[in-house]
Amino acid sequence: TNSGRIVVATGDTIATNSEIENSGIVEVTGTLNADLKNATGSTATLNGGTISKNVNNAGSMTGRGTISGSLTNSGKADIGGRTGAVSNSGTLSTSGNLNVTSLRNTGKGKVVIDEANQLTSGTEVDNQAELHVYGKLNTSLKNTKTAITFLKGGTITGGVQNEGWIGGNGTIEGTVENLGT
Repeated sequence: TNSGRIVVATGDTIATNSEIENSGIVEVTGTLNADLKNATGSTATLNGGTISKNVNNAGSMTGRGTISGSLTNSGKADIGGRTGAVSNSGTLSTSGNLNVTSLRNTGKGKVVIDEANQLTSGTEVDNQAELHVYGKLNTSLKNTKTAITFLKGGTITGGVQNEGWIGGNGTIEGTVENLGT
């Protein structure tokens, strides 16, 4: 449990088999070899570092780096770099390019791909909530009945299966199957 400050410096590794429950500040420029539970009101910063296990974020996560495990986000994450499977019910935005194994956006989730940024997913993005594309989504998109996708000058490189709402101004390079609005 951390209610203070943990700093993992460049070249350093902190490893534990226990989950780190953070209610303070965690800064990673080296390697954190542990699961991280970032509580509401807490801060985790990736400064080019690596978290080699899973992250459950209910607080604030910023920066660029690598999350080797999965990311479950119910807080606010403004990140770039690379992560495993992402399940988002909070706010996820790109801070530089972001590569994910998969992305599922649910509940009151909001995903924002910022202008000049790319979000690349190894599988089709499953959007059940809100998606804003200012930059580029490098994959196909499944927009469910409850989903809203705003093209804000951005590009979706794959196909789109739409059962919800999609609108705005942008480019869809793949085929569009529209069963919604």
